[in-house]
Amino acid sequence: MDGIYDKRNKLNDLTGKEWLKLTKSFWVSEKCKEDKFAFQHPAPFLIKDIEKLISMFTKKGMTVIDPFNGVGTTLVASSNLKRKGIGIDLNKKYCNLAKKRLAESNLSNGQKIICGDSLKEILKIKGKLDYCVTSPPYHNILKNNGQGLRTEKEGKRNGPRIGVEYY
Repeated sequence: MDGIYDKRNKLNDLTGKEWLKLTKSFWVSEKCKEDKFAFQHPAPFLIKDIEKLISMFTKKGMTVIDPFNGVGTTLVASSNLKRKGIGIDLNKKYCNLAKKRLAESNLSNGQKIICGDSLKEILKIKGKLDYCVTSPPYHNILKNNGQGLRTEKEGKRNGPRIGVEYY
């Protein structure tokens, strides 16, 4: 822990120094080996980026929701930070990939994946939701049979996205 934690802090578990580092007007994204799984989705989040957001606005034990869950990066970040996570996604393929990701990483404890329409499913959730991490729905990507994925060259993801008209 870098700095001193103020017990009056009702927003998060960060010290003043940790908070100041995260309030810069820009961040440099940090990759980690666990991010590789997310590249099976056309619009991946990086775990460290989502951890920064969750740590800025929640405390341990709080509940984080991602209504466009994809392959579950928000749930991985929530688990890493000892938060409960709820992820909702329309696409069964991505729901199954998210379940596989959590199981393979032994992170499924306290994390919940709901496959369905977030507009309907969110109304069924009992209890308090403390924070929402989300990105916009990706219009035609889900209808595009995965054509929004980048081309692969020699095992590396690169090049422009193919088949995506707009987000």
